[in-house]
Amino acid sequence: MDVGKVGGDGDASSTVHRQRDPSSAPLSGGDGSRAAASSSSFGGAGNGMGAPAPEHQEAGCCTSESGTPMSEEDQMKWAMAESMKASPRRAVKSEWGSKSDGKSGEVVDLLSDSDEDAKMPAHKSNASTAVDEAAQIEEVLRRSLDEESNRARNEADRYKSAITYRTLSRPEFEEAVDTFVEANGGYEAIEKSGLIKAGNANGMTKECVVDGGGMNQTGAEYGRYSIGGMWRVFDVLEGKEDLHIEKKPTVAASASKPPPSDGGKAKTKREREDNTRLVGLPGSKVKAFLDIGHGLGIQVLQAALALGLPSRGVEVMKGRHFGAEAIRDGVVESLRTDPPDSSLVDLRAEDFSHAFVPCKETLLRDENMREHLLFHDVSDAVQSGLVVFVNNAQEVFGARSAQKEGSTCLDFYLGLLFANMRVGGRIVTLTDISGYLTGSGWFKRDVFESGTGAVSWSNKSCDVFVLTKLSDQWSCNNPACDSNVFGAQNNVVDDNGDLVKACVFCNREVRSCSRHRKPSKRARGEGK
Repeated sequence: MDVGKVGGDGDASSTVHRQRDPSSAPLSGGDGSRAAASSSSFGGAGNGMGAPAPEHQEAGCCTSESGTPMSEEDQMKWAMAESMKASPRRAVKSEWGSKSDGKSGEVVDLLSDSDEDAKMPAHKSNASTAVDEAAQIEEVLRRSLDEESNRARNEADRYKSAITYRTLSRPEFEEAVDTFVEANGGYEAIEKSGLIKAGNANGMTKECVVDGGGMNQTGAEYGRYSIGGMWRVFDVLEGKEDLHIEKKPTVAASASKPPPSDGGKAKTKREREDNTRLVGLPGSKVKAFLDIGHGLGIQVLQAALALGLPSRGVEVMKGRHFGAEAIRDGVVESLRTDPPDSSLVDLRAEDFSHAFVPCKETLLRDENMREHLLFHDVSDAVQSGLVVFVNNAQEVFGARSAQKEGSTCLDFYLGLLFANMRVGGRIVTLTDISGYLTGSGWFKRDVFESGTGAVSWSNKSCDVFVLTKLSDQWSCNNPACDSNVFGAQNNVVDDNGDLVKACVFCNREVRSCSRHRKPSKRARGEGK
């Protein structure tokens, strides 16, 4: 190793030997051989790469404190120590501060592992700075990700706003559904399958219902409401058709009837001489749709794809829900070249009663289900235009659904659902559920005819019941109640969503509303 080059580039500032005092003793012990060997071992004198000339050497460079010559190993250590004084590492250390124990020429290495943290306060400051820098970097990355997320969201919104979906015409929708159903054997073959028939005649088993479902009923009789019958439901609700269907006269009666005096231009059913409406509903716009027990899901598809409404359905039977999903996917696939907005369709395999019946283990109701059924995730205006449809004909949600002793029928829970709806909401049923409601004056009940061919189990027309919520409060009918003096009212439901069954002012229990009873044939003039 060339000691003359340790720690420097050969200039005067990096030279590791101090100039030798001429009066000092010679390097060798007497004959100079030691000095010669030493000079030779470091590359020789005067070659520009070896030890500096004697005139540049300082005293004591190769002798110990006692004056005796140092070995080559000791000279190497001394040369390296001298080079450290002028090295770049020494300059870095000088920024942190140097430490001396008082001995001349001895410097403590502040970077050595043997030093403690207390000897290097700058280490802690530097670590703190590193933590601050890491936090700053993390904050910059977070902001960058937020900006990217916002840009992506804005791009998605612009893209979504640029997409326009069409709503199907009534013939288009009917053709799309009928084509898929016929390709799979037709309604008769589908509805005779075990997947659809499971649950009929109180044949519900755990295998055929959704997980945790069916605990509040013993049967789920299947029946389908037709597409044509549902068109009439929507038209009546929006005031486009009358409640009653005009019966066509028989051939004999029409032959004996004199011709109209208006030259054959007979008035349509929706017209009178003063151009006012015939008997019908106020005609509120339907803004959202829910089908309890959606079966094959056709009504949900009908409201979403042909009317453009956010539409939801819940079904407790696995097989029927599977069939609904198959029809939905098949219809949407057939319309992929010019599709309607299929995102409006939301079919779920759920038990709707969980929104009102507490779980036996947790004693809690399914609040997520309640919010889903009541459309709490949309605007108040949409909630006020919500229409709930339930095919509960022939007591399939009534006594036929609750064969266990002490059990509560599903129609009662439908009444709770209606009571918790926003004012303006409507529920359409095939069996009147108003008898399960308490109080009076907070809802309105209407009945209209379905028309023939509306249901799969009969060719006759059936009654369709419409309850419209008018208020969130009702007045006590007790003449002695203080509420009549102050004009106070009772809430329809309490904080838990249960029906209020007694006046909070006089504690008088409120009678349930009377159910609509279909008039007898004699009253309708159809028999003796």
